[in-house]
Amino acid sequence: MEGQLDAHFQAPVSAPVPVSLRHLVQVPELVSAWEAQVAARRAEAVKIGHLVDYLDRRSSECVGETAIGRAEARKAAVRDAAVVLGASERTTTMV
Repeated sequence: MEGQLDAHFQAPVSAPVPVSLRHLVQVPELVSAWEAQVAARRAEAVKIGHLVDYLDRRSSECVGETAIGRAEARKAAVRDAAVVLGASERTTTMV
């Protein structure tokens, strides 16, 4: 359904709408809200991808260090990522 026109509402739907929500595509505001939600989720995925890349880079920079040094570098990287996410270090580690 991506980029296609819905039979009830003549505007392109940029992201596939789940079957359970198809009845909502008749309401322009809900379609816009759905598209905003999809865009926000995609942006969140990109952000998390960047943070994972950062953690990976920091880990690779610590190759050859002691286990304690690697653990401290990882904790520091997680702390930095937590600041960006606006979350706790525990939540960031789980993400």
